[in-house]
Amino acid sequence: MDLSMPLMDGYQATAIIRNELKLTTPIIALTANAIKGENKKCLKAGMNDYISKPFNEANLVQTIAKWIGINVELVEKSTEFKAQQTVLFSLKMIRDIANGNEAFVKKVIRTFIDQMQVSLNEMQVAITNNDFDLLYLHSHKSKTNIDTLLIDSLKAEIRTLEKMASDKMINEETKRIFNKVETTMALVLEKLSAL
Repeated sequence: MDLSMPLMDGYQATAIIRNELKLTTPIIALTANAIKGENKKCLKAGMNDYISKPFNEANLVQTIAKWIGINVELVEKSTEFKAQQTVLFSLKMIRDIANGNEAFVKKVIRTFIDQMQVSLNEMQVAITNNDFDLLYLHSHKSKTNIDTLLIDSLKAEIRTLEKMASDKMINEETKRIFNKVETTMALVLEKLSAL
């Protein structure tokens, strides 16, 4: 259950499943908001468990298996990272999830490019118009994408934009941070488009 969905969030959807449909189907919360207390909030809302984004395949499979009552043994994939000089992004997480399916990798890359182009445009509009809700929506969406592609140079910045929007604060610092996000993301999108 993704907690941040358009029209209806995960808490509202869970309330309908539990209270109106009276279903006991296990619900696993999925959110980019890995903040203290979020787990308790999910459980109180009627969800059974909690996974933070970005998640890895083993964690997801083991959590699902736990709630449907089966045992699974997964072989851990290598998590060795070679020292590299300033890596702009990495497809490691996507390739791990794809498990050799290159068509899936290409589809995820295409989706990422499309989503980020929209989000960058919308964040620019939001900052220009002091639209806190729009800035929050697209910085939140972008946070998951940035984490998934391991764009470490923007992790702090996108979270700062999200926090500024949440605090209803758009100022010159917001513009400066967004400019860094936009400039770095332009390089990422250019390199991804060439793959």
